[in-house]
Amino acid sequence: MTWLIALLLFIGFIGGIITAVAGGAQFLTFPVLNIIGGLPARTANGTSSMAVWPSPFVTGILLGKNSSLKKKTLMILISISLLGSCIGVLIVSLLSDDQFKQLVPLLLLIAAIALTWGQRIRRYFNK
Repeated sequence: MTWLIALLLFIGFIGGIITAVAGGAQFLTFPVLNIIGGLPARTANGTSSMAVWPSPFVTGILLGKNSSLKKKTLMILISISLLGSCIGVLIVSLLSDDQFKQLVPLLLLIAAIALTWGQRIRRYFNK
């Protein structure tokens, strides 16, 4: 196993932990796959997404069972997530790799805002 494969496996493992605890692991996994791993931006994005998707899925199931979130709130948040995912897939599939690279800073900004304000958004919907 080369050092690059070992690094990618390690980053994937750490990314899974970060996603389960706080979210936002793609801030780590995407650049590593794109810059260090040499994958094109769209491929790195898809690979990064697939690498961390089980963690929020399991966390969401546990959150739904062991949380003060109302069922309605959970359904709203799931709907928003699914809609955002579908829009994201559509955007990525329609753009060239160069166009997607230009969009990455905006997407990272949106993700940072979501991580920063996520608790307030959740409280707003949980009224």
